Amino acid sequence: MHTSGVMRYVRIWHGGADVGVSTSLQGSGNEINGLTLAGVRSGTTLEYIEVAFNLDDGFELFGGAVNGRYLSSIYNKDDAFDTDQGYQGKLQFIFALLDEDGNHAAEMDGVLDATGAIVQPRSYPQVYGATFAKVVDPTLQLLPDIWTTPTNILQLDPRPMATGPAFTNVDTVPSGGFFQQVNFKGAFGTNMWLDGWSYLSDNGFLPAADILPTASNTLPRFVTSDTTLSSSMTWYMTGQVFVKAGATLTIEAGTTIRSYRQDTNGSAPTLVIEQGAKIMAEGTAASPITFTTVLPQRLLPLRGTWGGLIILGQGIITGGGTNDIEGLESGLGTYGGSDDADNSGTPGYYHWRRNQRYRGIRKRS
Repeated sequence: MHTSGVMRYVRIWHGGADVGVSTSLQGSGNEINGLTLAGVRSGTTLEYIEVAFNLDDGFELFGGAVNGRYLSSIYNKDDAFDTDQGYQGKLQFIFALLDEDGNHAAEMDGVLDATGAIVQPRSYPQVYGATFAKVVDPTLQLLPDIWTTPTNILQLDPRPMATGPAFTNVDTVPSGGFFQQVNFKGAFGTNMWLDGWSYLSDNGFLPAADILPTASNTLPRFVTSDTTLSSSMTWYMTGQVFVKAGATLTIEAGTTIRSYRQDTNGSAPTLVIEQGAKIMAEGTAASPITFTTVLPQRLLPLRGTWGGLIILGQGIITGGGTNDIEGLESGLGTYGGSDDADNSGTPGYYHWRRNQRYRGIRKRS
């Protein structure tokens, strides 16, 4: 079997310059793709490869029949994946992340002759398991919903929700021996295969690989009745959480709550105990309650990775009356009143790590 070699866990970043010779300020027009595979046959191994910030396409496959899996193409100027000239190979688990000036996630072409007839062999790429993202998909944990530059992405998670439609009615893979049968649609199931080597992982855009929010372990936006967070599981905040008047949030000693950097609106996840609500968070020195980030430990310590805790009471404030916490949605951050004996609960023995914007714990009378 013909092989051009093995590429595994390879990163190709910041390329795409003009490789032609030209005196024009615009160059010769021969910008190079991040990874060009021209006439490469199926004996070659391509796994865990990323092309990022390339001036032209990420992956370009001209003919041949090379197969590849676990391929990541992010923030490239033209197409993330481009096949042409009779390409016959198979691709599985491919991920494309485009910004606003990127072109296509995939361009798959054939060749026509002067009469308009298809030139053989006709391109026949086979793809099973792809996740392409340019805007938010509500079935994925992709944050935020506008892709422009790396600086305005604070957090993203390309894995589908564990209870979502990506895990139902999954097709049987085509025969032939290359494709792996999985129980999910797209490039990701529960395995964060970008962890530890992708640009997104290196720069703190991905949560730790063991982080996987589900409907049962994610705090809701509004807590309206008495709720207890058990220490037997890790809890997640993917958005701002408001404990409403009349409800008590009890957090058992030893509980950990891990937070994403921002929600789909770009707001930092924050726990807010509203007026008339209570928090009962009584840890111990041996079993403190910990609020922290979903980022992997190797990137820490790091400031500004989530919001914080805000407790809103009805005590007297300067000038009398009430006020509102800056940055929160109108009506959800009101504090102040005339009752300095107001009781908002009992927090104690907990860690507060790597928060942003709201400066850790903030208690407003």
